Amino acid sequence: TYSEEINLNTTYYYKVRAYKLVNGTKNYSSYSSVKSTKATLGVPTYTLTRVNVNEVTLNITEVEEAAGYEIQRSTYKNKYFKTIATTDKTTYSEEINLNTTYYYKVRAYKLVGEKKNYGSYSSVKSTKATLGTPIYTLTRTNVNEITLDITEVANAVYRNYEDNTTRSEERFSRNAET
Repeated sequence: TYSEEINLNTTYYYKVRAYKLVNGTKNYSSYSSVKSTKATLGVPTYTLTRVNVNEVTLNITEVEEAAGYEIQRSTYKNKYFKTIATTDKTTYSEEINLNTTYYYKVRAYKLVGEKKNYGSYSSVKSTKATLGTPIYTLTRTNVNEITLDITEVANAVYRNYEDNTTRSEERFSRNAET
């Protein structure tokens, strides 16, 4: 039996031959076929969860022997990824802009000395922060007055049509125009 520690992301090739010592001389067999191996970290899997309308959390499944994870993001599906975080945690959260699609990918790393040796990237996943569509009823309360009853949309701000002030109320009214 032979064993050795090998470096990550390096391919090693092995071949073996037997020998027998006869009268102090080594007699060798032919070499075996060549076999290769490469030590790599596992590819992380993760989920994207929208915590609020504009907050996303990545939950990363732990990779064996990983010291941490590099998280990259882009607003393009297959290009312009930038590292937004390097963490030893399996959870990462951030606020995102409304109506923009964000693409994420993750890779694990292992420390060898002070050098980070990276594994392969995960698949790309995406999310987009959008407000829900309000549902409302319109009721005429007088000849010249209406009432809007709005079902609340999370994190939405409502604007009063009369004086253009911002409110977080679910109900307001506006005089009908003639």
